[in-house]
Amino acid sequence: MEEPEEKYAYQLPVSSEYNDLVSHIQYNASTTSPRWNRVKEGKHSTVWLDKIKKHPFDGVRTTCDFAVPAPLVLTYFLDSTFRSKWDSMFDHSTLLEEIDEDTAVWHMVFKSPIPLLKPRDVVIQMRFQFSEDSGRYVIEYHSVEHPGCPANPGMVRAAIMPGSGATITPLDVHGSPSPTLQTTMCQATQVEYLDFKGKIPMRAVNTVSTRLASSFDKFRKMAEKRFRHEQAEIEIEGAESEILSKKEVIESEAASLAISGTFPSSSPAMIGSMSPVSPKP
Repeated sequence: MEEPEEKYAYQLPVSSEYNDLVSHIQYNASTTSPRWNRVKEGKHSTVWLDKIKKHPFDGVRTTCDFAVPAPLVLTYFLDSTFRSKWDSMFDHSTLLEEIDEDTAVWHMVFKSPIPLLKPRDVVIQMRFQFSEDSGRYVIEYHSVEHPGCPANPGMVRAAIMPGSGATITPLDVHGSPSPTLQTTMCQATQVEYLDFKGKIPMRAVNTVSTRLASSFDKFRKMAEKRFRHEQAEIEIEGAESEILSKKEVIESEAASLAISGTFPSSSPAMIGSMSPVSPKP
């Protein structure tokens, strides 16, 4: 992929074309530009902030290494029921429109970012694509207007800016990108530009942005826990199936023995010892 100009990393995409948005996400997900300031680093995750001048929001990037296959990380990320377990600010979501098998419009409601403020909601169009060459998934989402969901006076309609999204890349056992999905390791990076709207101190915006970024690491932990649980269930089901199969074999053999005991078969020796019966004259 050809890298855009450096200033492209500092600004929102100049085009709303889907390929431009995806290119923007992929670039910001991997760039080492000094614009991205590392604010937190852990064993499995790193958080960066992109300070954007003259805008009431920052860019937030979180990269996590998952001990979970890439397709399942995508499934878990898109699972709105599962989201409530790792995103403390998430309240609920409603599917407004399914445009095609890869694109949908969602209404998402979030709790108040800080006490005494109204809760936030967003209407976003989300779309994902899969690259067979790299095995990578790219999820792109941004705010849109939808006739089925007008603004609610009891909430503040926030905005997720174009260029927000996530990448999910399979990794091999050495932690390097792998084009095959036959691996249980992957790296996911979320890049998000969230404008909370309304009156909220910039210091609070920074605090909430960092907290949102940290929630992505919680997603990693919950995803790995869910994957281990599902794998354990599969192993249990496999063991139960094996036991059932062995039981069926034993019962079948026992039934055969029972039949043989009731109707003994004649061995060649027995047949040879039998005397022919001559017909009576």
